[in-house]
Amino acid sequence: MTDTLSRLAATITARKGADPASSWTAQLLARGPEKCAEKFGEEAVEAIIEAVRGDRDKLVAEAADVLYHLLVMLAARGVTVAIATGSSVRRLGITLDVAGLAGQFGDRIFSADQVRRGKPAPDMIRAMVEQCGGGQAVFVGDSIYDVAAAHAAGVPAAVRSE
Repeated sequence: MTDTLSRLAATITARKGADPASSWTAQLLARGPEKCAEKFGEEAVEAIIEAVRGDRDKLVAEAADVLYHLLVMLAARGVTVAIATGSSVRRLGITLDVAGLAGQFGDRIFSADQVRRGKPAPDMIRAMVEQCGGGQAVFVGDSIYDVAAAHAAGVPAAVRSE
């Protein structure tokens, strides 16, 4: 899931200065952060309605819209999205190249081989936060090691579990 969100965030970032006629994302971003926030709110309300109704399929569809519009809203306000992985820089480079995302994250890619200690140590998360300008961060991961690293770095974590 984190890889999917990373790819989506990179696509949104790539469309940030694009011609509004080229995509819905470019059009939404061109309308400004307030409109992006409004759309996020609309989608969140729709997800809540489906959750209350108990329609799982519609809830899943609305949840996807919420995640997309959240990333658009973050991009509109200049909030940075980065990748932090236990994979090597080489392996991550291959993965991003195959996904068509090589170059989309610039210097916002962090790997265990770039720090002294990988996850669950906080080193990679701290390096990521610092490189992205410091301040507040949220880490999205998919393992207990991600949660431990984020916690040790003092960063809230959202985790996908199976």
